[in-house]
Amino acid sequence: MTRHDEPNEYGFAGEVALPEPEPPHKRDAVAEEAEETAVPGSDLSREFQEALADSDHYENADDDDPAPPRPR
Repeated sequence: MTRHDEPNEYGFAGEVALPEPEPPHKRDAVAEEAEETAVPGSDLSREFQEALADSDHYENADDDDPAPPRPR
């Protein structure tokens, strides 16, 4: 037996066995990344409506006629 084949302090001998890398899968990486980062439109629509309503209010602050509130 060579020194390489002798067990170490943990009882293992030989070289380290590394896992084989997985073969590349045929996938559309761009589509998967887009799906991961996509946010449904209903999640942001209220915030955008409020921001637009606020901006209309400030634009018309100098006018005599304030902007009517937007329906929700």
